[in-house]
Amino acid sequence: MVRLPFHAEHIGSLLRPADLQEAKTKAANKQLSDAELEAAEHKAITHIVKRQQDEGVRPICSGEYDRKVYFGGFFEELDGFEEVEDAPWDLYRLSAPPIAALKKAGLKYPMTVVCNGKIAYKH
Repeated sequence: MVRLPFHAEHIGSLLRPADLQEAKTKAANKQLSDAELEAAEHKAITHIVKRQQDEGVRPICSGEYDRKVYFGGFFEELDGFEEVEDAPWDLYRLSAPPIAALKKAGLKYPMTVVCNGKIAYKH
């Protein structure tokens, strides 16, 4: 590993391996159980953690392989929100380039959460 002349860290999403992408697609299409998806995520995380260790990367991260989106896990800890499947496009901010690109490509946003009550921390 080459030492850089400056300090840099990466925390966050890493590119998902093809087999994990395939498992997530199958799970979304109900062709894979939650337990099977979790096993695929665990396998991919184990591999990417080992790779980071072998390369001397610090700090080590999971690559966020077990999240749908970068804010995954946030709304699940709050009351007052619900995940909505197949949300209509008028719920989205279409002026945001990533949202506009998804719509143009005929794709859906991976996770849509709407407020349905008083917001409170669950714990």
